Parts: sequence; structure tokens; C-alpha cells
Amino acid sequence: MKQRTLLFLLFISCFSVNKANAQFYKFFKNLSSLETESSAIELDQGFVFGFTESSNDKNFHENILLIKTSGSGNIIWSKRYDAGTGTSLHLMEMMRTADNKILISGLCGPDNKYYRSPRCIIKLNAAGNIIWAKKYTKSTIYDSKGLVQLKDSSFVFSLLTAENSPAIVQINDTGKILAAFKVDNRHFQYINSITPVGNKTSVIVGDSNTVNINFKTGAISGQKQYNTSGQFTSLLSTVCKNGDIVYLAGRNSGGLLKGNSRIYRTTADGNLLWAKNIDAFFDSSNSIFSRFDIVLQVSVHEDINGNIVAFVLAESTHSLMVVFNA
Repeated sequence: MKQRTLLFLLFISCFSVNKANAQFYKFFKNLSSLETESSAIELDQGFVFGFTESSNDKNFHENILLIKTSGSGNIIWSKRYDAGTGTSLHLMEMMRTADNKILISGLCGPDNKYYRSPRCIIKLNAAGNIIWAKKYTKSTIYDSKGLVQLKDSSFVFSLLTAENSPAIVQINDTGKILAAFKVDNRHFQYINSITPVGNKTSVIVGDSNTVNINFKTGAISGQKQYNTSGQFTSLLSTVCKNGDIVYLAGRNSGGLLKGNSRIYRTTADGNLLWAKNIDAFFDSSNSIFSRFDIVLQVSVHEDINGNIVAFVLAESTHSLMVVFNA
């Protein structure tokens, strides 16, 4: 009942929310304890699901599990990737590459010591076989996010340097480093999002700052700041097929039971096209205690129909999906 009321209220607030019918439901059995991070991509008219398994009885040893299914959810193959005794492998993000391969961004380091785990990048073919795997830094980068492919087929990912500065690295299709940049004035702040714009990237540092980096020239431009409360993840972005950029931003003020989000769309040059608030309630009482208290921006992307799909999380750990037209 709560869900129906919530969707109705979102609709009358001029948000385009459609009833969702699941394509399939699938329960995967015989899994070890799973960590929070997981990922899913479309591949070969089906899907690949990625998980991190943890073995409590082996000093919290971790390995990556990938499961490939058909479009109807039937399992085609499943494979575990293990770095060996005493070394854990932890999945952070996964993407489908332009040449129909799988690219994983993860951590590889001592069991139960994530703060000593360097960033690793793994490329696999569509059958789940490893093409190459490489490590890139010895510093902690557990919360750094962002894994994208540029127009020239190179890849960009984020990390934290040994001096605790947020940084991004560009590599070619074999994992060789082409370029690297760091932000000196944002110590102990992670990169939350990387959006490809041709051969440039729009990078979100911490919870408020965006910067555009041209990897061809090394030029940095278009720095902007969005005022947020700084609570949890406060700013994410994605690029649309036509080059526009959509930002999902956290609330700019307020505390408990005052949570909302703001979503806005700009051109590739940063000119504002539209902006809307995500402000939801569980019922029609308008009571502060009925508010869907948004504290975390989970993700934002453009779907195959050109709609903008945003996911947010409430203080109660309930999730909300809101769909906007272009």
C-alpha cells in the first residue's frame, strides 16, 4: 500500500513514473556471504551479474563471482575469480566495453585489510575468460568510483594517491597507462563519478565539485561547485546519447526527515536545460514522519528509450526509482 501511494504522489508532482513489470526473477543459490558492492551489465542479448563473495572462516577472504544469463534469466555460465591464498579480490564496478568485452574495476590485496588494497583492472572476453589483469596503486581507494570508456576506446578510472589526493588514470586497451591527473586541493575526498564526453571526462570530486579534463591536451576546464550538505554521496552524473549530461545531486540543507534530491540536465557545455526536485512521501498526510527521507544518491542513467532513471536511498534504507522523460 505504501508503494502505491508513493508512486501516485510522485506522479502528481509532475514526475514521469511508470509501473514496472519485471522481465524475470532469479535466485542464485550456493553463494558465500556477499559484500555490498555488486554490478550488472547487458551482454550478448543477456546479462552478466557480478558479486564479491567473502569467506568468514578464511579471514574474510574475498573472490569475485560472475554469472552470465540469457535475456530470460537462464544461467549460461558462472565463474569465480580468486587471487590465491591470503589475497582477496573485491569487485567495485563492471562495464561492457565497445568491443563487447567485460571490464572490471576492483581491489586486490591482503585478506581482511582493504586499506592496503591497490586498484586492479581486469578485462575478460564475453565467455568470462581473462584477457589481462593489472594493479595500479598501493594506496587505499575503497570508496573511489568511476569506470568509463572514451571515444578513442581508452578507459578512465579513479583512485586515491599515496598522498590521499583523488586522481584519475587513463589506460589503453591493454592496460598501459596513457595519462594520470590528481587534484591537490581535495585531500581525503574521493571521486564519486566519471562521465565520458567524447575524449574528455566530467569528474565529480567529493560531494560538490565537478571538473572537465581533456585527455588529448591535458587541459582542465569547466570547474563548478554545487552546494550540498555533504551528507553521504551528494553528486553523481551520467552522459546521454546526444551528449547532454544529467546530474543527480543531494540535498543542500536540512537534517533528519528533511531529505530530498535535485536532478538537472545540461548541455555538454554546461548550459542548464531543466531541473526538478525529488521530494516524496509515503502517504498523503504531509506529515514530516511520512517523508521519504532521502540521504543517498545511488545512481542515474539514461535508458534505451531516452528516459532518465534515478535511484535514491532513504534513511530507512528503502530505495526509490524515479523515471523522467528526456
